[in-house]
Amino acid sequence: DTKPTNVETNSILVEKDTGKRYWFDGSVWTIDFLPNEISNMEFWYDVSDATTVTKDASSYVTQLSDKSTNGRDLTSASTAYPLWVDSVQNNLPVIKFDGINDYLSNANVDVNQPSTFFFVYKASVDVVDSETLFDTVTASPSTDRIVHQTDFDVGTYDIFAGAIAVSGNILDTTNFNQFSMVVNGASSTLSRQGVEIISAGTNVGSGTLNGITIGSAFSGGQRGAPWLAEFIAYNKLLTAEETALVELYLNEKWGL
Repeated sequence: DTKPTNVETNSILVEKDTGKRYWFDGSVWTIDFLPNEISNMEFWYDVSDATTVTKDASSYVTQLSDKSTNGRDLTSASTAYPLWVDSVQNNLPVIKFDGINDYLSNANVDVNQPSTFFFVYKASVDVVDSETLFDTVTASPSTDRIVHQTDFDVGTYDIFAGAIAVSGNILDTTNFNQFSMVVNGASSTLSRQGVEIISAGTNVGSGTLNGITIGSAFSGGQRGAPWLAEFIAYNKLLTAEETALVELYLNEKWGL
């Protein structure tokens, strides 16, 4: 809604009805909110939080800890780990997958439909024909898969949960973007920076996320080389206000 005018720099205003706090730095309003204030959070991976990133001496990430209460930390069974890179986006660190053999996973993730995913990442240049950001962990029927990938051949962003849905030819390999992805059978959608790129009402199938692999498809194929900043999932449909809060949080934090 309309914000008050003539507010002093570094003021905090409290909304009477909700108790939400808004901070004004002289030019930008920031809402006082964290994603775990919304119920049904499944996992929350935040590369900018140094307390959740375990690195070896060469800055390769051996574990990315879950900031939700579910303890679904990401690790790798191999010794091929993604690289932690400092001061990449908005002076914050991200992790970079190499598109060859590194990934992170957790077999104990179980996200049913309807579900809502938020992620901030930059797609790589063409490493393989399709670059998988996330998938399940083992070869399994389509009913055990929810996938987000890019397709370099046609320049699209894709969702798969037994059936595939694709965006227009709008693949961006230059910039970090914030995505909101709703997986709800025939009422699924994908938005980039708050704008739908896969329209609501698209059928992506009835799959669930039975375990998670980031940086690779479940079979080890379609290994991606994305730059990942943050990844959040909820096991429910969010309200319009909840979605706006998470998007605002991510966009402000990562300078998008």
